[in-house]
Amino acid sequence: MYRYALQFDIVAKNCAEFVRIGNEDDTESGVPFTAEERQKLWYHKDEPFVDTILIYHDEAQDINERIYSLITTEQLRQELEKI
Repeated sequence: MYRYALQFDIVAKNCAEFVRIGNEDDTESGVPFTAEERQKLWYHKDEPFVDTILIYHDEAQDINERIYSLITTEQLRQELEKI
């Protein structure tokens, strides 16, 4: 019934359901900037959007440090099992 309703626009579409990404290989895997890359960013901090990258990077680092200092891997595993 949902497919029928979706086909005739009776229900809202989940556009993300139809997106296909051709490249499955993520070589970066969320690796943070190297020290050399951070140095380059600070050197170019006055360029458009570089300050934004620095802010997001610093915030993400701060959040990760807070998370890892507050909870152990075993505690995290136990919390995830509750979900």
